[in-house]
Amino acid sequence: MISLLRRFKDLLGLHVQEAEAHGAMPHDAFHVSAAAAAAVAFVIVQRNHSVAALPHTFRERIASVSDADAERPDLLIDLATLTGAARTALGPDLPAVFSTEAGLVHELVEIGRAHADPVWPLPLWMGYDDELVSRIADLNNVSASPFAGAIIAALFLKRFVSASSRWLHLDLYGWNPKDRPGRPLGAEAQCVRALYQLVRRLYG
Repeated sequence: MISLLRRFKDLLGLHVQEAEAHGAMPHDAFHVSAAAAAAVAFVIVQRNHSVAALPHTFRERIASVSDADAERPDLLIDLATLTGAARTALGPDLPAVFSTEAGLVHELVEIGRAHADPVWPLPLWMGYDDELVSRIADLNNVSASPFAGAIIAALFLKRFVSASSRWLHLDLYGWNPKDRPGRPLGAEAQCVRALYQLVRRLYG
């Protein structure tokens, strides 16, 4: 997180014409025990007026995406340690990237390879969108299905991004599970170099 903050500070120092960079770091102080978590649910109204049922308590991620999109940015990027499904599919080294714009994903993948900060594209497969159906709200933030968890989570966040926004969603691990040269066991600043270079390419 400190590395991410430093890179964001670097972005603010780029010589960019007629552009601003805004950052949001959500934090939710709501804590429940593991035994109680399954019984907790929220129903909230978001800024886009949709009503969401949240059996899982990641309210802050939705709020940050919805609030950022309300500013109508030219490029909206969200990073989250969101799903175990992405880790099961891709392992700890490859953050999953989703976007409404295929060219943006291709560019980030290319930059990631060049700067040893890889990402891997997964689809926003609309065939799974009906998994978000809720009996008590406009949509649910989890699916009853055990499959495609990372895609379904990304589809949920997509509901809070306007159609006009260029949006990148990165589902990452942020942890290095083993010692390697230059990459010790512990927290890992994934996607930071790649995103920095992407912003430089687009706006620098």
